[in-house]
Amino acid sequence: MLDRIRPLHTHPVILLAVCRFVTAGAWLTSGINCVNALQLPAQTFNVTVYGAKGDSRVSTQGSMSGGSPTLTCPDCAFTQSDVGKKVYVYGANNAPNALSLGTSIQGRVSPSTAALAAPATQSTSGALVQIVGTDDTRALLAARDAACAAATSSNPAILFFPSSGVYTLNKPLEPCSNLQITGSGTILQTTILGGAASGQGASVIAFPKSPTGRWCSGGTMRPGSDVLDYGIQGDRPCNFTPGDVGSRVVVQYAGPNYLPLYATITSDVSNSEVILDQPAQTAVPARVANLRFGNVGTFMQVGTTSISNVEIHDLTLMNVSTAYPLPGRTLGVGIIAFGADPSSLKQNIRVHHLTVMTASNNCLGGVNGFLDQYSFQYNTLIGCADASIYASGWNSGGNVSNNIIENVHFPGLASKVMGQVLVTGILVKNASDVTFANNRIDVNVGHAGIAFGDHPQFQDQVLNNTITVAAEGHNVVGIIGNIGDHILLRGNQIECRSPQQSLGIWFYSNAVTNIEATGNVIRNCKSAISFSFVAMDTAAGPANVKVQDNQITACDDGIILDSVGGVNVVKNNKLRACSGSPWAVRRSQSGSATYFYDDNDSDNGAAAAKFDNSVHRLPKGASPPQ
Repeated sequence: MLDRIRPLHTHPVILLAVCRFVTAGAWLTSGINCVNALQLPAQTFNVTVYGAKGDSRVSTQGSMSGGSPTLTCPDCAFTQSDVGKKVYVYGANNAPNALSLGTSIQGRVSPSTAALAAPATQSTSGALVQIVGTDDTRALLAARDAACAAATSSNPAILFFPSSGVYTLNKPLEPCSNLQITGSGTILQTTILGGAASGQGASVIAFPKSPTGRWCSGGTMRPGSDVLDYGIQGDRPCNFTPGDVGSRVVVQYAGPNYLPLYATITSDVSNSEVILDQPAQTAVPARVANLRFGNVGTFMQVGTTSISNVEIHDLTLMNVSTAYPLPGRTLGVGIIAFGADPSSLKQNIRVHHLTVMTASNNCLGGVNGFLDQYSFQYNTLIGCADASIYASGWNSGGNVSNNIIENVHFPGLASKVMGQVLVTGILVKNASDVTFANNRIDVNVGHAGIAFGDHPQFQDQVLNNTITVAAEGHNVVGIIGNIGDHILLRGNQIECRSPQQSLGIWFYSNAVTNIEATGNVIRNCKSAISFSFVAMDTAAGPANVKVQDNQITACDDGIILDSVGGVNVVKNNKLRACSGSPWAVRRSQSGSATYFYDDNDSDNGAAAAKFDNSVHRLPKGASPPQ
């Protein structure tokens, strides 16, 4: 039923799809020699062995007419045993903030037709249909518990979902260390949240809080020093005690190149100071919190237990939902949620080749605590709310690449409906040494394709992404940010579907430093590249900006540097069919210098460049400033 939305992947697990797993090591097939197919390791825990039925069904071929209770679904294969089952038909309800018609099957008319207990209140076609069968929660958790009991670092366990099933659960699966969660099956979360989250679905997989230790904020260290201090402006004291001696500690941004420092407490000096067994390699930045809050110091964990070496791949994950909780609001929980609490510590987490479909949640979302050494690759994320990928919390050493993110073709729902709650394609907070590359983002969105927001970013790269953004009557940006140091934006292709209201690249505030936009292609936007400020942050903009080798077409304005500081370079950019100002450098900070090379070119000769006296024009081929 999901063939037209599930991508085909070159991966060993695909070989399993042609066979049906019966018991450990035994295979049955029809016309295929499964002896030669990939055999699963002995440490495989098949959920069907533990009683999972996998008899729910999902289709993207549903249709209903407004006022009629008849559901037509060519591949649903209705039987008499479906009578009484819950069913969700997306787009068949016209109530405010509605996502689906949630009702039950009242009668079977034919294999492709069923009578529902409630009529559609608006017509829908090509709609997502979810038919809820046996509750497999107990079986899935039993299989998970058995896999986790057997898993070791030298012999990881596999929690396996065969391809023939759609497995339902009513609470999230919690991974343990040294676990693979895989197969070619579908996992369907059937819980609908209540209260402030009424109508929203729940997570399918959620990483638990640490059973040990605690977290705190306000940490400060200096390079070469093994002293860890708790800064008084931190919003959660560490309250060190002699009992912490011997405990493992993680200090964000104190390792090499702003990565985490992993160390052990060797001596307790006071309730606000300890000695570690190794020194900091990077100076913890003096201000590493939201500019408006002004907290000083960094995040730390003391004595927490990590979850490491987890791989989740080749599954389809989705949940049921009936409505958005509030107009334009969701809670930000993920189909895969990477931390129930700031104490959670995750290392070496790999998520790849998933299809995730949700109308009400993040797809890969919400990182609390640390997420270090991770990868999100080759996933197809359809729908999603808040942020499709939420690289937040304290995440480092990451690779977010080759994902497809889109909400403009959710089965049964108009793109403007999905655009009410998808704020950002990829939202980045507290990221250090993370690469975002070769992602394809096509979204009707509230804010941006990729956003670096409110919390520190260090040494991140945004490379060769294809970003198409649209909006319903408001501004939207391809790539945006208000804080970051050493951010590289290279080779991205950005197109605005709503040119009067959209921007290509926009970074603002004086918390943005050492940023480079090079080799990007930007089309059909109101403003192509802007480094500036907004009054709610500061009267000063980014510093040390480099803009070169970009190709800009059919944008109103080209490259705008407003209130920038430091030394800036604008070189070899090509503008075509731009109707407004091709270049502007204005209101530069005192002492700032911007070097503008004559190899910048625009076919808009009628629009003169607007430069302040900070600009130094250099001939083509001149040596760059030192």
